[in-house]
Amino acid sequence: MTTIQETMFQQFFSFIETYENDERLLEDIDLGNVEDDDPRLEDINALNEAKEFIEKVYEIAFGDDAINRGFTTTDVIDQLKELSDNYAENIS
Repeated sequence: MTTIQETMFQQFFSFIETYENDERLLEDIDLGNVEDDDPRLEDINALNEAKEFIEKVYEIAFGDDAINRGFTTTDVIDQLKELSDNYAENIS
């Protein structure tokens, strides 16, 4: 069964991929019609940073490729809370 979190991330990551591969944007880039400060590029960079942040948070909680291993956002939050609550014990 697909969880709400899985669907949410699938939609979010799919949106990023679709936005990055927008034919009009790619054509504008090829034609040299896109400046470095183009809002579309800034959007893509911001979305990719958000995606990377989410993936890293999952990996902090559960290790490599955790985002693809079926953990929910609740699992991640619970694990991070536990790691935080037990921080002093973990550094000794």
